[in-house]
Amino acid sequence: MEKAVRWNWEEFLAQPQVTMTSDIHCVTGWSRYDNAGTGVHAAHLLDLCKPEKEAMHCLFYSSDGYTTNIRLDRFAD
Repeated sequence: MEKAVRWNWEEFLAQPQVTMTSDIHCVTGWSRYDNAGTGVHAAHLLDLCKPEKEAMHCLFYSSDGYTTNIRLDRFAD
């Protein structure tokens, strides 16, 4: 990563916001359709952080210990 970014919650919410509708497909087999949400677009985060050219995936950590990864091109979309 070219530039590490660390924000508190207020700083994160101060970033440009977008509203999108998407489907959720869980690895356990259920789906939920047409979920509307507002937040910071992944492409904005990637523009600020500038992952290394050879980076292919992004790893997510949640506060309850869950982790998952996603391809960077899909995260950006």
